[in-house]
Amino acid sequence: MEWISALTISALLGMRHGFDPDHIAAITDMTGTNTKARRGLKLGILYALGHGLIVFCIGLIAIFFGQHLPEGVLTFTEGLVGASLLVLGFIMLRSLVTERKNFTFKSRWIMLYELLSRKGRKDGAPIHFGLIGAAVVGVIHGLGAETPTQMMVLGQSSQVGNTMLSLVLLLMFVVGLLMSTSAVSCFTAWGFFKARSFRVINVILGLLTGGYSLYLGAVILQSALS
Repeated sequence: MEWISALTISALLGMRHGFDPDHIAAITDMTGTNTKARRGLKLGILYALGHGLIVFCIGLIAIFFGQHLPEGVLTFTEGLVGASLLVLGFIMLRSLVTERKNFTFKSRWIMLYELLSRKGRKDGAPIHFGLIGAAVVGVIHGLGAETPTQMMVLGQSSQVGNTMLSLVLLLMFVVGLLMSTSAVSCFTAWGFFKARSFRVINVILGLLTGGYSLYLGAVILQSALS
């Protein structure tokens, strides 16, 4: 019965990890971009798969070699995540002022892309976050934010002593992560799809997302530099 409890706890930790702030912020970025809820859901799931894959790979390193990623790599990627959230949050809030009545909630990543490519774009075609890009963001966030729940399950998996059980514990964590992240993706995708036609809701979403991004980016960057 003990191994059943261990598997259940690993799955629950994975689900808890899926609700971490950086995950929600990234999923909000991607699902808020698309006018089609189904595509937004796909982006969130691809983000979860990318994140789950890198967590699984890090777990394999911990199980077979008894070590985690080098501290320098973690610090660099964590700082990268924090800096990107700061920049993108500023872009979001800036667009609220510059676009005013024409403001429509978009992903901060898309706003950055539009800002950098504005001069080269003449057709005015809409920009969408790619499926591969969503998976890459998941990988980066998996490298840059070894949160307590992730560290707990990696430490537990690497110290079990039974390789097969360690792998199953790790796999259950990833399954839980995919479940919770998919749930967040579904909720945000359909929520943004329904809210997009209301200007007041668009502005509120922009303010909340931009402000939250600045706050979270500052916290992550401070942690990386301390």
